[in-house]
This record gives sequence, structure tokens and C-alpha cells, in this order.
Amino acid sequence: MKLYEILQLEGSSKSSWVGISTLAVAENAEAIAKHINKSHDLFTKYTYDEETGDESDEPEFCQETYDEVMENCGDLESEDGWEDSYYGVTKYGWKEISCHINPTEVETLKNLNVKLIEIK
Repeated sequence: MKLYEILQLEGSSKSSWVGISTLAVAENAEAIAKHINKSHDLFTKYTYDEETGDESDEPEFCQETYDEVMENCGDLESEDGWEDSYYGVTKYGWKEISCHINPTEVETLKNLNVKLIEIK
């Protein structure tokens, strides 16, 4: 298991900040990305029908976006989503802290009341 920081960017047209959302323990970065994607659609996209002008209700998996997100450890550096930043932008990413963490160290962090999630 590895220890990761899950990072959260909050931004607007004039400023932004990045903070640690939580710490997570997972086997690899792909597990972290899948966990974030469950609630934040990191590597999915909505399709747009040119003829009807309708946007699909269901997001579709996008391999190109997935590859980019995995390479950049999230979408923190992506320019996508900033076009309507007046109302605020939230982006997510991750950073590996430790290449190996054992169960005793996980329990120690929990005993110290560190916000930590375990991703299976």
C-alpha cells in the first residue's frame, strides 16, 4: 500500500488555491484516480449532439482524458473548465507521499485523528 495526498484546487477568474483534501492509502495511482472519478468525473465527458443541440445526460469514458489525467496526477494543470470560472472551479489531483506504508503506520495515523481513507 502507498500513501497519497488527495489535492483540491478551488479557483475563480481572479485567484485560486490548492490544499490537501484528505490522505488516502491505496495500491496505486489508478485506484486513487478511480476513487476521485466516482464523484468528480475526472476522465469522463458529456457528448454534444450538433443536430439537436442537446447534451447527453450520461457521461462517457474518454481514453484520451484518462491518459492525460493519469500522466498529470489529476486535472489540476488542465485548462479545461476555466471558461466559466466566474462561478468557481474545483479540480482534483493527487501526490504520492510514501511508496510503502504498513498497517501499523496506518493505525498510528488513525489514532492521531488524521483524516485518512483506505481505498481498496
